[in-house]
Amino acid sequence: MVNLIPPGAKKSVIVEYWLRVLTVWSLLATAIAVLFAVTLLPVYVSVDTQIDVYQKSAEEALEKIAILQSVSKDLSRSTKQAQLLIASTKETSLSQVIELFDSLEINGIVLSQMDVKKMPEGGLAPVNLSGNARDRQALADFRDRLLAQDSIETVDFPISNLAKDRDIDFAITVTMNNQLSL
Repeated sequence: MVNLIPPGAKKSVIVEYWLRVLTVWSLLATAIAVLFAVTLLPVYVSVDTQIDVYQKSAEEALEKIAILQSVSKDLSRSTKQAQLLIASTKETSLSQVIELFDSLEINGIVLSQMDVKKMPEGGLAPVNLSGNARDRQALADFRDRLLAQDSIETVDFPISNLAKDRDIDFAITVTMNNQLSL
């Protein structure tokens, strides 16, 4: 077939053809890019707002954690103080022990000395009582009253205390029950 288009015009037709092809493909690519942008814009806005929401909730959670840690420290400090208070209230004071022995004195018994000491590891050391009893029966009654107390474990009552019949000087060692408080 014979080509009727001169070579100079043929070249300009080819350039125009490729220019049109490139223009169509560029417009098509631009249209696809705009279409993607339009379809992805709501997703971007949604993700961006979700990030903001999660970031705000994370900040609030961190604030709550800080408050809870502060409260936890205060609570543990208060618990330790309460445990110390409870331990100190359970611990028998020396004045309570003296009041107990004074209340157990009966007619015919006069306590002249009480040796009450606390042990370093806690609790009371055995209490040494000395005094004077009118007679053997008063001394035996005093020992029975001591043994009747729940806070007293044992009463060491030497036989030598009963050597005399009247006007008896005595010495008794009382072991306190350190598990109980008065």
